[in-house]
Amino acid sequence: MDTGIRKLVNEIAAEDLIELFAPSMDDYLYIMNLQKNTFRISQIAVDSFMMSGNSFDDAVNSFQLFVYKEDRSMIAEDLQHIIEGKEKDHNLYYRWLDKNGMPVWINCRGKVVDDKDGKPHYLIGCVNEIGNTPKADNISGLLGERELRSYISSYEKIGRLLNTYCCRYLIWKLRKPYKLKEKEISDKIIDGKHRQDG
Repeated sequence: MDTGIRKLVNEIAAEDLIELFAPSMDDYLYIMNLQKNTFRISQIAVDSFMMSGNSFDDAVNSFQLFVYKEDRSMIAEDLQHIIEGKEKDHNLYYRWLDKNGMPVWINCRGKVVDDKDGKPHYLIGCVNEIGNTPKADNISGLLGERELRSYISSYEKIGRLLNTYCCRYLIWKLRKPYKLKEKEISDKIIDGKHRQDG
């Protein structure tokens, strides 16, 4: 698997991989070149965190700018193990600083891709905010407000679906007071013969 990833990274500049995949993901993608000590993250992370840009030349020291002070030594130690080849995976929970300097819990995951000599070359992965509001409620089955709006706007047929739903609801509500069967009341609604008494 590493050979395939290494080939892809060689064919497409490693940093360009972020631009290729980032628009289709909610997480912040990153690539750290362990040999050159450079770091690049999705541009959208710059809007959320205390970052001056989405790429850093002195990666390990640049993390001091946006990693919460109490978590910096943990990150430095983990990165040192990765650079030395002692670790091949990165999966930590810690805090970054938002634009107001407030800590935000994140989960940073990544995988080391070795060079052809077996030395750590890239750390490629993603960062996600673990305190974010869920996009859907698995218990009720309902989408969150923003996701529901997106869902509705993405379907051209939604107007027809909504009309069908409303008609079914009206039929269900109207049949009880008039003691009619669904078929009878729907025929009357469709034919325009239904009149409300009183």
